[in-house]
Amino acid sequence: MVSEQVKDFKCPIKIESMEDWIKGGGDGKENCRPCNLAPVASWYISQLKEAGDEESAKKLEETFENEDPLTIARELDKIKARVGETLKPKLEDFDCFCQIYKEEDAD
Repeated sequence: MVSEQVKDFKCPIKIESMEDWIKGGGDGKENCRPCNLAPVASWYISQLKEAGDEESAKKLEETFENEDPLTIARELDKIKARVGETLKPKLEDFDCFCQIYKEEDAD
């Protein structure tokens, strides 16, 4: 059972759209945001397939194979706008994790 504290928690971190986040670029050394798109897109694809949204998964796969990082990021944002309320929070939570993760935190 989820405690009331967890249930009422409101995260103070404001996540950006993936498009804006990718535009930020990263630090150009170890933290290259466009380089992080491969695992992000892969995770989105698996979540879409698990939810039975094969059409969105296929479109994202094609976008990832044929487009630039900014277009891929835009597609991730479009996906969040059109998926249902069951999947959207999971995708947003993953975006948040990606945006706040720092490699040095793993040490």
